[in-house]
Amino acid sequence: MIFASQSRFELRGVFLGFVHTKEGKRRLLLRVEDEEIWMKLPKDMRRHFAGELVPGQTISVAGIEKREYFTGDVKRTVTALFPDKDGAPPLPACATCTIRICGKKNCWKSGGRALFQTLERKIEHEGLAASIRLKVVGCMDHCEEAPNLECGIAHLARCTPEMASRLVDGLAGNAVASGAGRAVSA
Repeated sequence: MIFASQSRFELRGVFLGFVHTKEGKRRLLLRVEDEEIWMKLPKDMRRHFAGELVPGQTISVAGIEKREYFTGDVKRTVTALFPDKDGAPPLPACATCTIRICGKKNCWKSGGRALFQTLERKIEHEGLAASIRLKVVGCMDHCEEAPNLECGIAHLARCTPEMASRLVDGLAGNAVASGAGRAVSA
């Protein structure tokens, strides 16, 4: 890869969790205002903070960002992380969230279809279509824990329609979405 520029960055936002990229790499997900930003956190730092960080907690990060020459994509690597000591407030309602449901055979037959149908009805019934999108995606590589659902907040394994419904409530700001399903840890 050829990088056009390199500079330092500092961001403060809400920690959403550690997520996997399409390539299977773990990234820290941070919400800054209405934008969700993925960034690399070195393994040693991720191990150190994995037990300390709570989704919904405000954190500050600093590091290096590189802009790819041809595509303009920005890649960020965290070199310093500072959790706020005031605890973990509930997540603010998001402007636009996407809930991804695994549509591969195992997940779909093991309850993914029921998840999709339940969420589709709930989102439509509560008038949330402008702020919460529902998307069927390819394999999430957790077939043994079907059905699987992902949101910027978490990966929910063995997710039931009731758990997914609570997640929508949390995203809509009606309830805190914690405790819905088993989030895959760092």
